[in-house]
Amino acid sequence: MIPFLLYGTFGFPLDLTQIMCDEKGFVVDTVGFNRLMVEQRECSQAAFAAKQGRIAFNLQAAALSILQTKGVSPTNDSYKYLYGESPQCTIKAIWQGTPEDGSFVDTCTGECGVILDTTCFYAESGGQIFDTGFLENESLMFSVKEVKSFGGFVAHIGDVKHGELKVGSTVQCSVNFERRRPIMANHTSTHLINWALRKVLPGDADQRGSVVSEEKFRFDFTCPEALTRDQIFQVEQEVKQLIKKRTSRVC
Repeated sequence: MIPFLLYGTFGFPLDLTQIMCDEKGFVVDTVGFNRLMVEQRECSQAAFAAKQGRIAFNLQAAALSILQTKGVSPTNDSYKYLYGESPQCTIKAIWQGTPEDGSFVDTCTGECGVILDTTCFYAESGGQIFDTGFLENESLMFSVKEVKSFGGFVAHIGDVKHGELKVGSTVQCSVNFERRRPIMANHTSTHLINWALRKVLPGDADQRGSVVSEEKFRFDFTCPEALTRDQIFQVEQEVKQLIKKRTSRVC
C-alpha cells in the first residue's frame, strides 16, 4: 500500500498524501492504512519482547470475548489521574495464552498478564509510555513491566517475584512514581510546545503525534514550511514564559 510505504519508510505524512490524491481524483484507503499501522505496531512490540526474552501479550478478540463471557467488567482506571494513590484492587483474570487462543488461568507463578477491577497504573496510550511498579499483598510480589489497554481492559504484564497470583485475591497497586514524575513533565512539555506553536504560527501548525517517556519526548507537527530561527526562538520564549508563570505561582 503506497500511503503506508510513504509514511513508514520515508516519513511522508498521510494528510499530505490525501491532499495530493484529492487533486488527482484518487481516494486513499485510510481503513487499510490504519490496519497496517496496527499490524506494524504489534510486530514491533513482539520483536521487542522477544529481544527482551519475554512473551508479547496482546489481548485480541478471542480473549476479550472470554472476559465478557466470564462477566469481567472493563477496568476502572480513574485512579491513574490521582498522583500518589495506591488503591487495593481485586484480580479478575490472569492471562497466559497466545493472541489466538485467549486462554486464561486461575493461578500463576511466572510471566503473565493480570486484569484488575481497578488500577492506578497508566497504560501505554497517546504516545505516552506505560507505568511500571508492583502488585503486592502479604504473600505476593508481582513486578509490572508493561501496561496495555485492550478494549477497556487494562493488562498488567510482568512476572511473579515470589508467591502466587490467584483470581479473586486482593492486591495493592504500587506505581513507580519516581519514574512517572519525569514522564509527567515531558507530557506537559508537549502541551506547552503545542500551545506555543499555535500562538507563533496561528492556523499553520497542526499536531500529528508525540512520544513521551521518562528520558525524552518527541512532538510531531505539520507546517507549510520549515520554521525560521526567529520563529524557533519565539516558540522557546513562549514556553519559558509559561513555565516561569507557573513556577512563580507555586512559589
